[in-house]
Amino acid sequence: MFILNHITNVICEFCLPTIIGVFTFATPLVIQAISRVDDKYESTLLAKLFVKDRICKIFIWVGLFSFLAILFWILKLPRIIDIGAFNSWLDNSASILLVLSTAYSGAMSAK
Repeated sequence: MFILNHITNVICEFCLPTIIGVFTFATPLVIQAISRVDDKYESTLLAKLFVKDRICKIFIWVGLFSFLAILFWILKLPRIIDIGAFNSWLDNSASILLVLSTAYSGAMSAK
């Protein structure tokens, strides 16, 4: 449970800047690539295929998931059920989701 005690520091110092950095730099690059394809080949079909690509769709869903994880973490919603030994995990579930979304967004940006 050592990591759960210091997870707020990890989120503030690593997770939030990483998610912001990945999507601040990657989103304009994706949009620029789509517009270059559209300008170079003068075909909206290629741009539509680019947006329908699996990697592009995953990038969009990871961005949405990261945004929702940040929102849940900021809201700090109270626990509404008691599940005994797993209460500390449930109390920190938004933080755990945020760490997982950071890891996944970092992995997606490496592709």
